[in-house]
Amino acid sequence: MRYKIKFESKYLKNLFREIPFDGDMRHDMQQLRKLENWIINGPGGYMSAIYFHCLKTQYESDYLAILKELEPEKYKEEIDEKEMTEIFTIIKSILKI
Repeated sequence: MRYKIKFESKYLKNLFREIPFDGDMRHDMQQLRKLENWIINGPGGYMSAIYFHCLKTQYESDYLAILKELEPEKYKEEIDEKEMTEIFTIIKSILKI
């Protein structure tokens, strides 16, 4: 049986092109497709927003690569926010707040 998931981003198309297919890989493909869909359309409600956050954390490098390709402005905002958080954490540890 052939299992097909359509991806919008070239990153995911290339990622899964040469990888052997098994049950765990199918789960990852589905999760990354959900993540990609939410990057494009946004989560629909409270629970999907929580799930989106969990997937962003679990697949952080994939999330950033997809975001960079599909939503470059959001990618820049995400990176800027991440850098500010890291800077704040360093300052906080120095001041021992």
